[in-house]
Amino acid sequence: MSTGRYSAFTVANVLILVFLSIQAWAGDVVNLFGVYPSVSPKGITPGTYVNLILSVKGIGPLFIWHELEAIIILVLGIILVPLALARHRRSLTVCSILGLFFIISAIIGGLLFVLSGFSAQGSSAQMGGSFIGAYAMYFLLLYYAKTSALTGSRVEANTDSLKSV
Repeated sequence: MSTGRYSAFTVANVLILVFLSIQAWAGDVVNLFGVYPSVSPKGITPGTYVNLILSVKGIGPLFIWHELEAIIILVLGIILVPLALARHRRSLTVCSILGLFFIISAIIGGLLFVLSGFSAQGSSAQMGGSFIGAYAMYFLLLYYAKTSALTGSRVEANTDSLKSV
């Protein structure tokens, strides 16, 4: 289960951190510079699928990238859970499961924010706060894995703080 010098676990973990970083940048740009529809077109009910499509189309391609990247991050998060379980270390399992939880929470918050017509600030805060939680969990996952960049060998991390988890 190794891709050259690096394990699949390490590659997926680094990829998710890279995608989360890009996701944060794209989300900030969309949030600050996106032109959101203030009202629904005539005959279209706010919160409907048609309003969602029209809103996405009106904001532009960076918003579509932001949504696509959320799906990629979700897939990577799902992949990391069994890879962490295979290492039989509680710290890795806990971090990967919590990271996936925060990803799902961010996606739900983002979807509810869009469906509200970009007015539900609580959902926007859920999206941002959950992103921070996911980012932290995947950095902790990388820390606890302690994978050497040169050899690909895993060095046991001091996990005394998570032994009680």
